[in-house]
Amino acid sequence: MDGLQEARPEIIGGTIAMESDGWFTQTIAFRSEEAAREGEQKELPAEIQQTFEEEMSSVADVTYLDLHHPWFSSAGS
Repeated sequence: MDGLQEARPEIIGGTIAMESDGWFTQTIAFRSEEAAREGEQKELPAEIQQTFEEEMSSVADVTYLDLHHPWFSSAGS
């Protein structure tokens, strides 16, 4: 994650929720949509790209959704 933080500083955080049947939901929060789109165009360092490709090879049927106005909450809010 440290390498990713250096390569993609516009990422400010994320979550992952795993289901017992193997399904998961992952979120990634960015400083702005513009910064995220700029970051998508950058080439990742070789080690990070390799890790990303290895992880993506183990999943199928991936759907990406852009949440333009996400709402964050916690149990204490």
